[in-house]
Amino acid sequence: MRTAGPFTLPVEPAAEALPAVPGSELGVTVRGYEVVVRACGDTVRVTCPELPQLSVSDATLIGALALAEDAIAAILADEFERTDQAH
Repeated sequence: MRTAGPFTLPVEPAAEALPAVPGSELGVTVRGYEVVVRACGDTVRVTCPELPQLSVSDATLIGALALAEDAIAAILADEFERTDQAH
């Protein structure tokens, strides 16, 4: 395992973590959430079973993981805001 910023990658280097075969999948931890990374043709898609609203894609693995990190932060901020307004 390798930790790079907020990502925990199962192999080194990160660029080799996901084979470029469409349909390939990899489990990665981003901001404490287990996400699923899939090769989809010329893009990489990241989804999260725990956060169904998370679905991002990019041409690179690192780009897709960075987008996932930003999306998770936004999702958590919105949930915090809704919880805070309820009180």
